[in-house]
Formats: sequence, C-alpha cells, structure tokens
Amino acid sequence: MATKTYRHGVAGATVLDSYMHSANNTINYGSATSLSVGWTTGKITAAFRALMKFDVSDLPAGATITDAELWFDVTQAGAGLEPGTIYRVLRTNWTEGGVTWDKYNGVNNWTTAGCGGDGTDYTSTGGVGFSVSLPVGGNTITGLGPLTQDALDNRSGALHILLRKDNESSSAYFTARSGDYTTASGRPMLTVNYTAGIPTLAAYYKRLRTG
Repeated sequence: MATKTYRHGVAGATVLDSYMHSANNTINYGSATSLSVGWTTGKITAAFRALMKFDVSDLPAGATITDAELWFDVTQAGAGLEPGTIYRVLRTNWTEGGVTWDKYNGVNNWTTAGCGGDGTDYTSTGGVGFSVSLPVGGNTITGLGPLTQDALDNRSGALHILLRKDNESSSAYFTARSGDYTTASGRPMLTVNYTAGIPTLAAYYKRLRTG
C-alpha cells in the first residue's frame, strides 16, 4: 500500500478552500486563514459551511483507494456533539476568490444559497458523516475513500467537497486553519492510502484525453 498527502503549497499541491457565512452573505472568505463549519447563536445567529477542492489526478490510473482522511488543526470549537456531513459539490466552477453564501463565483447565484441545492449545487448521495464539535487541536475525519475514488475515476482527479452541519438550528461549530495559514504544518491535509492497479483501457484513454 502507498500513501499520498495533499496540503496546499507542499510538494506542489494546490488546495482551494473557503467558507460561507449566512449572516455575511455577500462577503468572500477565500483568503482567510481559517475555515468555519456549523451554526452559532448569540451576537450573531448564522450558519457556516466550507468548500474545498483537492486535485488527486497524480495518483496512478487504476489505483484502488483503501481510505482517505481529512486533517484539520482546530483552533476554536463550540459545545455539543452535533453531526455534520461532507458532500460532493456539483457546482465545480465555484471560485475561491469569488464564492459567497449567495454566489458561487462572485457573479452567479447558487440554486439555493450556501451551496444548498441538492442535485444542482451538491449531491447528498454518498455523504460522509463527521462530528462538527471537533476538539481544539489536530483532528482527522475518516471515510473519504469513496469520494476520492470517484474523483480519480470519474472527475479527472478533482475532489470538490462541502462541509456542513446537519441541523443548522442548534449551536455547534468548529474553526480550523485554512490553506492560507502562514505555517504549512497547520493547513488542512488530505491523506490518501491506495494500492496501485492495472488501469483499464477505458481509464487509460480517459487519462490521454484529459491530459
């Protein structure tokens, strides 16, 4: 078994990330040094959802992904053990520098604000559950193998994901360092464990077509 890691700015990897804030619905956070996911009440009542893109196209064609894990350096966490889900994003032309709660690229609206349209903005099929109330420090979300395998086999290696709280009416959240954080070791990291395989002819020709 082999292992490959993807962290923005390390070993040539480019990772896009941003978060969306329902109360600041026209503000872009693509250059922020943190990501937030969850729901808060108090001075501000708002939902926070995060978007990320990893490029795993350098994995060998025909590889079988045994597991993929997403690591965060959490700096702040709210109380309560609340579930969240990681979904595959369908609106893959969202832009890091343009995305807001209202718009996916600074110009065009999401079908439902906050990347909320199931079947158009994202798909609920194949979602990966996790706890929104991650403790402060390093945390790993497991179970992203199927989403990563799908990206490798069917989407030219582009893994676009949405992280959101399932019940956005009770307070629970986490804030973690983003890919723009100054120190590389604190940035999010995708770890992919895989076994190399013999690519099918279809996969081989698909790689030729997509470069």
